[in-house]
Parts: sequence; structure tokens; C-alpha cells
Amino acid sequence: MDEESSDSEHEMDNSTNESNETDSSSCYVTPDGRKFWTPNCDVTEKPFLNQHFPTLEDAFIFYREYGRICGFDVRKSTQKSDGHGNVKAKHIQCNRAGWPKPKKAKYDEIAVQSPKKRRRTSSRRCGCKAQIVMKSSGFGGFVVMSFVEEHNHPLASEAGKMFLRCNRDLSVGYQNFIMDCAKVNIGPTRAHSLAKEMVGSYENVGATATDFKNFSRDVKVRIGEHDADMILAKFKLKKESSNNTFYYDYKVDKEGHLTGLFWTDATGRANYDVFGDVISFDPTFRTNRYNMVFVPFTGVNNHWRNVTFAAGLIAKENYKNFKWLLKTFNFSMGRVPPCVITDQCLAIKKALAKHWPSSKHRLCMWHIMNKLPGKIGPVLSSNKKFMDKMKSIVWADHLTQDEFEEDVEMAGLLRTTSRQRLQSADDDKKSERTPLAATTMKIEVDALKQYTQELYYLVRDEITSACYHTSMVDMTKDNEARHFKCKDAMLHGKFFEVSVRLHDYDVKCSCKLYFRRGYLCIHAFAALQHCSVDIIPPQYVKLRWTKFASNRHSILGSTQVSDQCAKRARIKVKKTTAWFEFQTCMKNAGEDEFKVDAVITGLKTINSGIKDSSSTSTVLGGAQRVDKFIGPLPQSNISIQNPNISRNKGCRSRIKSSREISIEVGKGRKCGRCNQIAGHNARSCTFNK
Repeated sequence: MDEESSDSEHEMDNSTNESNETDSSSCYVTPDGRKFWTPNCDVTEKPFLNQHFPTLEDAFIFYREYGRICGFDVRKSTQKSDGHGNVKAKHIQCNRAGWPKPKKAKYDEIAVQSPKKRRRTSSRRCGCKAQIVMKSSGFGGFVVMSFVEEHNHPLASEAGKMFLRCNRDLSVGYQNFIMDCAKVNIGPTRAHSLAKEMVGSYENVGATATDFKNFSRDVKVRIGEHDADMILAKFKLKKESSNNTFYYDYKVDKEGHLTGLFWTDATGRANYDVFGDVISFDPTFRTNRYNMVFVPFTGVNNHWRNVTFAAGLIAKENYKNFKWLLKTFNFSMGRVPPCVITDQCLAIKKALAKHWPSSKHRLCMWHIMNKLPGKIGPVLSSNKKFMDKMKSIVWADHLTQDEFEEDVEMAGLLRTTSRQRLQSADDDKKSERTPLAATTMKIEVDALKQYTQELYYLVRDEITSACYHTSMVDMTKDNEARHFKCKDAMLHGKFFEVSVRLHDYDVKCSCKLYFRRGYLCIHAFAALQHCSVDIIPPQYVKLRWTKFASNRHSILGSTQVSDQCAKRARIKVKKTTAWFEFQTCMKNAGEDEFKVDAVITGLKTINSGIKDSSSTSTVLGGAQRVDKFIGPLPQSNISIQNPNISRNKGCRSRIKSSREISIEVGKGRKCGRCNQIAGHNARSCTFNK
């Protein structure tokens, strides 16, 4: 006989709430004082003698479902086979059948004073005799030869059934849910809490938080040393299926460890083709388990939203890696950007100067202002009046160099900084709504036709402010242009010089907002109104801010994918549609019990109709279950090793004080009994034992 077991010999599960008698069982006492519990359930759910099953697996599923309803777990036990290996009889028992096997201590563990530590475990086995015995019917299938119904232990109560192993099956739906949560940085514990809120209570989840964590762990363990291989294989497949519009590159060190990875897709390359006049890349730490530096290349699109062009991972934030990253970006995009905004990293500065010499390098003001308190000291940084004045100067777009340095203490502190500013917002959300014009001016209507919604609001503010907050204090005219001296009430009466060329309405303003933002300023619109201009001059409508900006990337507009990828995309959309249809059904059912029962009945009917006989309830192993989500591991040997754990800026050992060093190198405490420096004193000395 050979024995199979679906549970651990020493399973610790003390959370089951048991009672002497529940609605699911009846207790009776024998004349000799022994207690037995008989499950109470519907007759159709209870096994009976000579009940026929096509396979042993079907019999096990039926008995397991019977145990789930009644409040006990089951397991496969001994079996008898003939000389040809055909199973003639099979025992399926209560999970608490048998007795725990005592573990014998080895002789060397008894001899030593401190034996090897063992995990504290407990056993739930108590010699329960409840079981069914299956026998081969001879003409195909198996029949119930014996059925023992009574248990010698209390059965799980309704509140305790959730902790039974049969009720802790992590369904495919929950496995998908865990993986989807992981994509947005939600761990398994919080995913379990979210699942509880979705189904109403922990009892209805059908799995514990530990089950969620174990599945997440299994995924990570399964990937193991194939992490780098799998991501490269995924990128290769994506490149082939996207007609080479997806691009990636990587580099390794001498030992074959991945040290750099770069990727971009058709959307990113198309966006760069249109909005790549100014880009920003800011190295970010602590985004992955290898501590590699994540470097996203981002810009601003025509909806005034951040858009990603490409991304990279590098092992270290040094010149060599940034050099490779810039060259790869240039090769994939075909050109270098006119302007680049970064932080104050010296390695980036050196790489840009050597490999993108034609690009204008500017520093991000956020990083500069973030470091300002540490540079000026705690006294000035805590002075609110000083900081407010400093910020008003730093973010003032209309100050000249002389005005900036006049009557400003410590002006040299920010003398080399730039006043470029990068706008940060959420992901692009194109709106189908058309905004309403604030005035009836033709020039505003023209702006409404030209610009996207977000840019229109910015331009509209300039147009309306030109009507209410400006005045022309001086106007002159020559043969070619009209010259204005405009007073801006919003800037405390500051004067700006504006000139308008009459034959093509070319506008020049001393505030130079157009060169910073790409649209005309309040002073230019005021001058155009005085010249009776009803439309925005075409040369000042930048295509990147208009509704038609996306028409430029016709080269990359064809992003057809393979039939296999298109099919996966269609299935994903249909699954999402099915999920929302289910949510709509539940919403329509509301608190009406009859309608909820109708939904449940309909779902069961659909499930029985689409269930594949080959995918029955056979329990997948850990590796098979994980492979359904991450795909099978590469069959060949590991070609690209996983990255080494990186150590970047801020990860070095700190400088210890002389006092701390003297404490560490000082003499240790000597035991007063054995006179040895052994990390103990006279009370804990081994000589006392």
C-alpha cells in the first residue's frame, strides 16, 4: 500500500471555531462516554453505498465538496493496485484520520547540551474513522464500497469553515487580482483587504491573507534567476509582434550580468516626433529589487500633460552608463532634442556636453529650490518672509538680470540657476467636450478652434486679461510697424514694450513669454486688439499645442501588431466588458434577494455550459499555476544573468564619530567567573551549569 496526503503531517490551524453541536452536525454520546458527530446536509450532497463515479478524481471532488459543506477537510489515503498498476481500491479520509508520527531525536542531538532548534508545530490528527472507500466497478469507473459518516471530533462552525483547506482555494480570479494589484504596487496583504471589501467579508473571500502572500512569493521564486532572461524574451516578442516599432537595447558586464536596459514603443516614438522639442529625464531610485536607477525620458504634450518617450534602467549613475543611455536614445529616435532639463548630476552634465552638444542643457528649478534650505542654513530657511521673497524672485518670469540682483541679499546664491520650469500633471486624458468661449471676440473664437482644451484656457486667460488689466500709455507708428508701451496692472504697473509689424502682424514683446511657453502673452494680445486683428497670427500658433499635433507622426502612425497580440488585446477588452456587465447586473439587483438569486442561477448555468471537461478541478501545481501568468521559463540555460544589487549615491558607509569608533574598538566585558571575554557575565556563565 502507498499513501497519499494532501495536507501536512503537522498542520497548525487553531483558528477554526468548533463547538459541540452546530447546525451542520449532530452530536451523540455512546454508553461508554465517547462522543461522535454526524454531519447534517442535504441527501443529494451525501455519499451512499454503490454510488458510481467515472474516475477517482470525480469521487474525491464529490467527497471534498461534501466535507466543505459539513465542516471538515479530506485527503487521499491508501490504495490497492493489481500487478499491472491498475487501482482496485482507494481510501478517501477525513483530514484528521490517523495519528501523528513521533519524530525520534538523533543520538548526537541528545548528547549535546543545546540540540538543534525545531519549529513548534501541532497536529490535528485524532484517529477519526470517517471515510469513503472506492472500489473498481470492473466495467469502468468506481463505486462506493464503504462509507463511515461519524466523526470523533467537532466539525467546523459556520464562522470557522473559512479556515478549512477546501475553502482556501485561491481561484484564478483572485490570482489575476493579485497580479493586477502588483502592477500598481499594491502588495498581497492590501490586495486581500481590497478583495474583502469587494465581496463583503473575510469569510466570503475564500482565501486568507497568507494564501495571497504565498502566491505572490511563488511567482517571485518561480522567476528566480530567469528575471533578466524573461524580460528580454518579452521585449523580443513585443518587437517582432509590433513590426519593429517597439525598440529595446541592453548591455551586460564581463560576468554576463545585466547592467543597462532601454526600451521605447511606437507611442513613445510618435510622441517624441511631435513633442520632443524639450525633454526631461530624472534618475529615480528604489523602484526595483536590484536598486537599479530608473531613468524615464518625459516631455509635455499638447494637452499640457506629461508624456513618456522612453525609459531606461542603469546599474550606476555614472558617466559611462549615461553615455550609453544617450547614444541608445539618439539611435532609437533618430535625432537629439533641442533642449534637455535635468537635475544637477555631474555625470549627466558631462555626458550631455560630449554626446548631445547641440542640445541646450537646463537645470530643473524644483531640484534647486529643494536643496536651497540646506544651502542657506536653518536660520534663513525658517524665516518665512525671506523664503517668500526668494520664491517671488525665483519664479518671476519678467525680471531682468539687473532687477534680479538689485537690493537682493545673497543674490549670488542663485546667479547660475535657470528660470526654466517643467510642468507636471497627470497622464494624458483627452476630452471630447468643447469649452465655451468667455467673450464674443473673434480672436478668442479662433483660439478655441486652434488649441486643445488645456491650452485654450491658458490663451483665453491672456486674451481676457489683455482687456481688463492692460493699458497703452504710449503708441508710436512708423512705415512698417506700430510700437506700444503697455502697462500691466497684474504686475504692479510694470511697463513692457510691444511692436506689431503691419504687413504680417509679427509681434515682439519684451516679456518674451512666447519663447518660454509657446503662446502669445497678455501684452501681445492687447497690441493686436489695438491693431484690429481678429485672428492669432499663424506664425505664433505652434503646431505642438494645437488639436492637430498628432497628425504629424504619420511615419509611426501605422502601429499594427501581429494577429496573436491583437487577439490577446481583444480578449482583454472583452474580459473587461464582461466584468463591467456583471457589476451592472449586481447594481440592478440591489438588495432584492430574488434578483440576486436570479443572477447567481444565471452565472451557474453559464459556468456549467462553458466549463471544459479537460480543465476540471485538477489542482495545478505551484509551478504550473504560476506559469499561467508569467509564461513558461526559458528552456535553455541562463544567457543573461540577473543584475547585481547596485550601490548608488547615498548608499555609502557613513562617517563614524571618534566616540563611536572608540566604543566599538574598546575592550569587551570580561566574565568574573571564567575570566574570559566571551560575551557573557558571571550570572550567565556556563560554569554555573
